[in-house]
Parts: sequence; C-alpha cells; structure tokens
Amino acid sequence: MGVQPGPGGLTAPQMLDAGNGLKGLYILGGRADLAETFGREKVREAFSQMDLVVLQVSNLTEACRYAHVLLPGATFAEIEGTFTNYASRVQRLNRAFDPRGESLPDWTILKKVATAMGQAWSYEHAEDVMMDIAATIPQYSRVTYPRIGDLGVRLTVNESQESGVGEKVW
Repeated sequence: MGVQPGPGGLTAPQMLDAGNGLKGLYILGGRADLAETFGREKVREAFSQMDLVVLQVSNLTEACRYAHVLLPGATFAEIEGTFTNYASRVQRLNRAFDPRGESLPDWTILKKVATAMGQAWSYEHAEDVMMDIAATIPQYSRVTYPRIGDLGVRLTVNESQESGVGEKVW
C-alpha cells in the first residue's frame, strides 16, 4: 500500500475504483484489511465487478468475504525464509511451529499456482527462492543463508560499494 506503481501501473486505491478496466486481482498477504482501509462498500463493489479476485492471506479479514478464491497462507511464525526490512537488512525467519490446517508458506502456494499455469518452478525450499533472488537481483548477489546467519546482513545500496552485502548487522 506504500509501493509506487511503475509507468502505466495503478495504486491500490486506483485498483479499487470502478471503471479501471481490471478483470481480476491476486492479492498476496498484507496485514491490513482492505475493507477497513478503503471501506467495505468500495471493496465489495470493486471485487463484484471483477471476474476473479484471489486473496492469499494468513488471517481472515472482512475483504475475504468478497473474494472468489481464498488461499491460506502461513503466518510468519509458521514459515522458514527471509525478509528484507525498511533499513535494507535481510533477516532469517525460523519456523516456530508447523503451519496449521491447510495453510502453506506463500512461496509454496505461488509454486503450486505457477505449476497449474504450466510453469516449472524448481523451488523445493525457501532457501532455493533466496538463491534465485540472489541470482536475479544485483543487490542480493552475495546474499546467502550462511552469510545471513542469525544476525542478518545489510544490502549495499551505495553504487560505489561492491554489489551485494554491506556490513554485518550486529
């Protein structure tokens, strides 16, 4: 909701405006309830005008009532993986307990969707996703699970520095 779209893209409020031409939305995660943020009636109306609205979330929200498909994502305490915070620090997530019910880590759900759409994603573990990110995005090129360790690493954001990992975050 704070991310700026690229050229020709729409902001979150614009995606919910009538007449924007969108036929569907796939919304992954998010802590805030769209209906609470933008208004229940606006979300209900926007979703009702679309052919398909998929919500991949870990918690039921008001907006879930209006989606066509709900995919149960695991919570942060149920997954292994990494996240990058606002200070450009990459940190590990260590699972505290197994996902409940039918919930799965987001990357696993996305892999299943990709497979259903004919794509052959080879990820078997969250670390595989991190390795793909490191191979694709220059700022992550030196990020590995061993380097992240228990304390995290800060990405290099100054182009005059070597691409990849900056100082160790203690």
